[in-house]
Amino acid sequence: MTSVLTVREQAETSEAARKVGGYAELMRLQDERRAIKRRGKVAKLVREPQTGRFKYIAVA
Repeated sequence: MTSVLTVREQAETSEAARKVGGYAELMRLQDERRAIKRRGKVAKLVREPQTGRFKYIAVA
């Protein structure tokens, strides 16, 4: 798979990945968010207090 990103998009993606703990974590969060939205719910980003990892939860 090839993706062409502008310099700005690359910088935004890198910053987001650093905030959540890496590119793999960013992809995991993206998958979680999509799965929740497919069920017709609203996804809310929260941080687990025990582990410090981010995750999406379904609301409404």
